[in-house]
Amino acid sequence: QDWDLQAEHVESAIYSVTHGYAGTLDLIATLCDGCRWLLDLKTSKGVYGDMALQQAAYRFAEFLAVDDDEHIPMPQVDAVGIVHVRADGADLVPLTAGKGEFRAFLYVAQVAATAARLNELVHAPITPEKIEVNA
Repeated sequence: QDWDLQAEHVESAIYSVTHGYAGTLDLIATLCDGCRWLLDLKTSKGVYGDMALQQAAYRFAEFLAVDDDEHIPMPQVDAVGIVHVRADGADLVPLTAGKGEFRAFLYVAQVAATAARLNELVHAPITPEKIEVNA
């Protein structure tokens, strides 16, 4: 009530065909400041920097699923934040989640994908009789 929140999209699937990722954002809403916010609700002990990378991925996704049959271009937002929900209340914590953070998200995703396959880069020992070169 205090924020005069006008919800536009709640628990909506987003995705990027270009970059091959998908997720579910919590909320896009207009608040009392007249700005359209991309908001994520968190009940963690705090608000952390990696949350900005997640929100940047949502912000710069290409599409949002309105329902199973309707997909629209991802709506532009003016601001990004976390609603930090605690036992004694909630805070709206603004985030920096711009193009730089989106590039960082893509980099972190690539590093994670590479790390997941590092063991595949090491092959079984060979002997002179069975030498095969694996490039």
